[in-house]
Amino acid sequence: KFDKFKLKSSLKMAVTRLQMQKNKKENAIKVQRREIAGLLQNGKYESARIKVETLIRDEYVIEAFELVTLFCELLSTRLQLLVETRSCPPDMKEGVHTLIWTAPRIENIPELLVIREQLARKYGVEFAHAAGDNAEMVVNQKVLYRLSLLVPEPYLCAQHLKGIAEQFDVDWDESDAALNLPVAGLGAGIGTMPELSGNPVPLPSAPSGPAGPVPSP
Repeated sequence: KFDKFKLKSSLKMAVTRLQMQKNKKENAIKVQRREIAGLLQNGKYESARIKVETLIRDEYVIEAFELVTLFCELLSTRLQLLVETRSCPPDMKEGVHTLIWTAPRIENIPELLVIREQLARKYGVEFAHAAGDNAEMVVNQKVLYRLSLLVPEPYLCAQHLKGIAEQFDVDWDESDAALNLPVAGLGAGIGTMPELSGNPVPLPSAPSGPAGPVPSP
């Protein structure tokens, strides 16, 4: 059974946890930047390139956290509208689909799974499966990209390395050829969008008839 109070509390807690995870990643990025500066100082350009790819992905995840936070706040603000409508309101569709899609792809935010479950109970299992597969292509495009594991482009890595060198006043050889070539073994999977946190937690199987609420446990 759909529980609006459980959904509301989960939305609020998800915002809190997302902010905590965002702060952790921002602190980790500060450490990574110092480590990369040290590698550049010592001429270990390939190692610096590998580390900067991880740093860029972490920056992408932070951007995704910010967007998911906004969608949680949107649903919390418009919760009564969501409660009173039988089908998902058009102006909330992107937010609802994005939260369902991201739930199994963001680690350490269990409330997102609760949000997904409650939205499935509200709008039906088939709706939740379609959102989880982005079948209607309404999941926020920036979130889709930011939570992919695509290898960052070489020019982007070079830009980050240049910025780190300037920040820490490192004298290095910017023209090093290694910066313009993919690092061996890291090109696999380019163009794919694997799960960020492993296989998604499956929703209950949809019934053979019209979509209905997820049965109570």
